[in-house]
Amino acid sequence: MGLDIAPHGKDNHDTKGIMLTKTPGPPFPPTVTAGMLIDSANGKSISNLSFREALAVLKELGFPLTLRFHTDVSAHKDFAPYIEEAREIFAMIAAANGHSDPAALSAIELQKVTNCE
Repeated sequence: MGLDIAPHGKDNHDTKGIMLTKTPGPPFPPTVTAGMLIDSANGKSISNLSFREALAVLKELGFPLTLRFHTDVSAHKDFAPYIEEAREIFAMIAAANGHSDPAALSAIELQKVTNCE
């Protein structure tokens, strides 16, 4: 399929479906992003299946597949504390580099902080 996916839940048996772990490129439209869930495949709902059950359905359907995606708003609640922590860290990095706005950070400045040069 060319998608980076993971169970949307605690494990492969949780019946919350499949989540994209990375934003896919073409042929997917730019509105399909990491964190979205696969809602259905060829019209068959897979969002309330376990990861393993959903993969079995995808394999059974074969190619080509028409996928529908949706966003799970409850996931934002789960990640809210981490988002705030990330904002604080980016603000500190920006200040250390003489910026008042974290959006002004360059890729080079971020690489220096993460040692990814």
